[in-house]
Amino acid sequence: SEGYWNSLYARFQQARRHMQGVAELSYTIMQYWRLMGAAKGNTTIPLRTHISVIAIIWKMAMIHIINNVQATSLVIAMALAAAGIIAKISADGFVSMGFMLFEQGLAG
Repeated sequence: SEGYWNSLYARFQQARRHMQGVAELSYTIMQYWRLMGAAKGNTTIPLRTHISVIAIIWKMAMIHIINNVQATSLVIAMALAAAGIIAKISADGFVSMGFMLFEQGLAG
């Protein structure tokens, strides 16, 4: 039982870090917007600064948003595919599905 509670606590801490990362992402974008406004255009700021800030924003978005959206969409796609397979098997029967796969292959 101690392993379960430690695991639950570790998951909570990780979720909290992700939540704080999303907040930091919006803060970084806001500060970059303010920097651009204070500089009266992007030509007074060195290109290296733009590249560095955009790299930070990209990395934070990838870690805290894009990976989670991709994982969630993969789970949803797998659930829909499994539901379709189960519906097809229940409609046609397991044996007839086996014969169809044997005759036509997976692509058929």
